[in-house]
Amino acid sequence: MPRLTSKLVNEMAIPEKGKQTRQKDDKIIGFGARRTASGRTSFTFDYVSNGRDRRMTIGHFPAWSVEAARDYAAKLRRRVDAGE
Repeated sequence: MPRLTSKLVNEMAIPEKGKQTRQKDDKIIGFGARRTASGRTSFTFDYVSNGRDRRMTIGHFPAWSVEAARDYAAKLRRRVDAGE
């Protein structure tokens, strides 16, 4: 599981219709990127709340840089770890 970079996000495969390609980051647990069949790429944050898996969309690439999305995911991870 490599660290997300702009190059890696740009090179993510475009999946067939109805599917998504996902790439997780090696630094922030739960942080990753997903690409849809339309070619749109978003940064996401996966976490568990009240025993249920949740996924939050942080923002779309390239409007959000990988670094900005990772920083935001780190803040979200601290909040989840604190029980918020």
